Amino acid sequence: MFAALQLLLELAASWWTIGLLASFAALTYHWTTATFGYWRHRGVPYVRPTVPLFGNIASMALGIEHQARMFGRIYNANTRLRVDFK
Repeated sequence: MFAALQLLLELAASWWTIGLLASFAALTYHWTTATFGYWRHRGVPYVRPTVPLFGNIASMALGIEHQARMFGRIYNANTRLRVDFK
Protein backbone atom coordinates (compact mmCIF):
# COMPACT_ATOMS: atom_id res chain seq x y z
CA MET A 1 0.00 0.00 0.00
CA PHE A 2 2.76 2.45 0.97
CA ALA A 3 4.80 1.66 -2.18
CA ALA A 4 1.77 2.29 -4.40
CA LEU A 5 1.10 5.63 -2.69
CA GLN A 6 4.74 6.64 -3.05
CA LEU A 7 4.69 5.73 -6.75
CA LEU A 8 1.50 7.74 -7.22
CA LEU A 9 3.06 10.79 -5.57
CA GLU A 10 6.19 10.49 -7.73
CA LEU A 11 4.10 10.30 -10.90
CA ALA A 12 1.99 13.29 -9.85
CA ALA A 13 5.11 15.31 -9.09
CA SER A 14 6.63 14.44 -12.45
CA TRP A 15 3.43 15.42 -14.31
CA TRP A 16 3.35 18.73 -12.45
CA THR A 17 6.95 19.35 -13.40
CA ILE A 18 6.32 18.49 -17.04
CA GLY A 19 3.21 20.67 -17.07
CA LEU A 20 5.02 23.64 -15.53
CA LEU A 21 7.95 23.30 -17.95
CA ALA A 22 5.60 23.03 -20.94
CA SER A 23 3.66 26.09 -19.77
CA PHE A 24 6.87 28.04 -19.26
CA ALA A 25 8.11 27.07 -22.74
CA ALA A 26 4.79 28.08 -24.34
CA LEU A 27 4.72 31.45 -22.55
CA THR A 28 8.35 32.14 -23.45
CA TYR A 29 7.69 31.32 -27.12
CA HIS A 30 4.65 33.61 -27.15
CA TRP A 31 6.56 36.41 -25.42
CA THR A 32 9.40 36.24 -27.95
CA THR A 33 7.17 36.04 -31.05
CA ALA A 34 4.26 38.31 -30.09
CA THR A 35 5.68 41.32 -31.94
CA PHE A 36 6.65 39.50 -35.15
CA GLY A 37 3.58 40.91 -36.95
CA TYR A 38 4.12 44.53 -35.87
CA TRP A 39 4.95 45.89 -39.33
CA ARG A 40 2.51 43.60 -41.14
CA HIS A 41 -0.42 44.97 -39.11
CA ARG A 42 0.59 48.49 -40.11
CA GLY A 43 0.91 47.68 -43.82
CA VAL A 44 4.67 48.25 -44.01
CA PRO A 45 6.72 45.88 -46.22
CA TYR A 46 9.06 43.80 -44.08
CA VAL A 47 11.02 40.55 -43.95
CA ARG A 48 9.26 38.00 -41.76
CA PRO A 49 11.33 37.16 -38.64
CA THR A 50 12.49 33.57 -38.46
CA VAL A 51 13.99 32.89 -35.03
CA PRO A 52 12.21 33.57 -31.72
CA LEU A 53 13.92 36.14 -29.49
CA PHE A 54 16.42 37.15 -32.22
CA GLY A 55 14.13 37.71 -35.21
CA ASN A 56 16.19 38.36 -38.34
CA ILE A 57 19.48 39.07 -36.58
CA ALA A 58 20.18 35.55 -35.26
CA SER A 59 23.02 34.93 -37.72
CA MET A 60 24.68 38.21 -36.72
CA ALA A 61 24.13 37.62 -33.00
CA LEU A 62 25.74 34.19 -33.27
CA GLY A 63 28.69 35.54 -35.25
CA ILE A 64 27.83 33.63 -38.43
CA GLU A 65 27.15 36.65 -40.62
CA HIS A 66 28.62 40.15 -40.65
CA GLN A 67 26.29 43.03 -39.83
CA ALA A 68 26.67 44.63 -43.27
CA ARG A 69 25.78 41.37 -45.03
CA MET A 70 22.79 40.83 -42.76
CA PHE A 71 21.35 44.28 -43.44
CA GLY A 72 22.11 43.85 -47.15
CA ARG A 73 20.23 40.55 -47.17
CA ILE A 74 17.22 42.12 -45.47
CA TYR A 75 17.35 45.14 -47.81
CA ASN A 76 17.58 42.98 -50.93
CA ALA A 77 14.75 40.71 -49.77
CA ASN A 78 12.37 43.66 -49.84
CA THR A 79 12.29 44.65 -53.51
CA ARG A 80 8.90 46.40 -53.35
CA LEU A 81 10.22 49.37 -51.42
CA ARG A 82 13.23 51.24 -52.77
CA VAL A 83 14.41 54.75 -52.06
CA ASP A 84 15.81 56.73 -54.97
CA PHE A 85 18.25 59.47 -53.99
CA LYS A 86 18.46 61.44 -57.27
